[in-house]
Amino acid sequence: MLWASNPAWSRHVHSDRNDADPHALKFFPGIALCDSGPSRWMRQRQDLALAPLARDLLAMESVAEVLITRDYVSVRKDEDGDWASLKILILSRIADFVEFGWPALTPEADQDSDIGAQPRDTAEREILDVLDAYVRPAVARDGGDVRLHDYDAASRTVRIELLGACSGCPSARITLKQRIERILTEHLAFVQHVEEFLVPAPDRLGEQRRRLQGMAASGGTSQPPTRFAFNGKAVAGPGG
Repeated sequence: MLWASNPAWSRHVHSDRNDADPHALKFFPGIALCDSGPSRWMRQRQDLALAPLARDLLAMESVAEVLITRDYVSVRKDEDGDWASLKILILSRIADFVEFGWPALTPEADQDSDIGAQPRDTAEREILDVLDAYVRPAVARDGGDVRLHDYDAASRTVRIELLGACSGCPSARITLKQRIERILTEHLAFVQHVEEFLVPAPDRLGEQRRRLQGMAASGGTSQPPTRFAFNGKAVAGPGG
């Protein structure tokens, strides 16, 4: 466990490693970050302005995905990233948001959260109730979450999207079939199967190409350097 370097908030913001997935870490700010359910953010999203905290974290080199929940932030890094230096920057930035009262999500992002959206029918409402009561608290301990994508009554199949640490956990599909499917089928007679809903993988080559084009257009740097405070001193962020 690593405590934040910001003196004012060192008692509040801390991180906790995820033994199931070495590429994901949970960060606990000690305050509520949003009013709605969790939201997932990646670099290729065009609406990052709606999530100032995710935008700043994704600007850091090696940060690949950010999951913002009410009580914690789950950050996934690239395979070649180094937690030793990266988590200090992440903790410091989260501490800045806490100290200055900056919103992690804008009101528009909170309203658009599909986790908190109303289910389309009674079946989905009952599925969400079971997920909230029995599944989400368990996966949250590992820095993950789940999202109900849809329910197909004809095949009696629930499709679930795995978020945060769950989305890259090697045993995620085992968890989905042996735990989530078992829980849903035991509590809901109309559910027979549970499948993972897979979000299309990011276009890594396209993303790299856009970055290189941006660097060329700006004379060698794709964005102004971001600076973070660490023990009262400025620490250069990406490009700094």
